[in-house]
Amino acid sequence: MRVLLAMFLILGLVGCGSGGFFDRIDGEVAIKDEMVDLEDGKNLVYRFEKGTYEFQLTASASVAVNWVGSDCRESPRTQSYTDTCEFSGFGQLIITNSTGLTSGVSIKITQLVGD
Repeated sequence: MRVLLAMFLILGLVGCGSGGFFDRIDGEVAIKDEMVDLEDGKNLVYRFEKGTYEFQLTASASVAVNWVGSDCRESPRTQSYTDTCEFSGFGQLIITNSTGLTSGVSIKITQLVGD
């Protein structure tokens, strides 16, 4: 009975896509791909674990891009931004709208997985 239970649990984890090796064969894992209405004075915060991430942003009004826990380039005002950042531990990406207008923000975050 224990053997059957163990096999069931193992197959369940593999079948559910537990974030293991087989989910990362192609070298990239999509984290976010979304369009968000970001109101004036509001933030979007994305938290990251150790790793390398590619970030792409397009906004209808200028937003600020700030990285916490990485040496990546920040931008106080931008409508278009692309960068690849590496985190040696936990970190955050903070997008802030302080334009006085609601900004439509398109965000794509991809984790890059090394060989």
